[in-house]
Amino acid sequence: MRPLKRVFALLILISVAVFGVFFAIQNTDPAPLDLLIIQLPEQPVALWVLLAFAAGGIIGMVLSLSLIHI
Repeated sequence: MRPLKRVFALLILISVAVFGVFFAIQNTDPAPLDLLIIQLPEQPVALWVLLAFAAGGIIGMVLSLSLIHI
């Protein structure tokens, strides 16, 4: 059962990576990001979206781990 879980996790990881690459290729228009306090320089829209996706995943995992260990 353990090898099946690893294969499944690897397939999900590869599919997310491929999706990210295709998304980045299609969304190359530069856009600044205004965070009220500071304004970040223009970067491709795909970069901002993928960074937000990654930050949300990391924050979600950290919060869920903190709830599990309480």
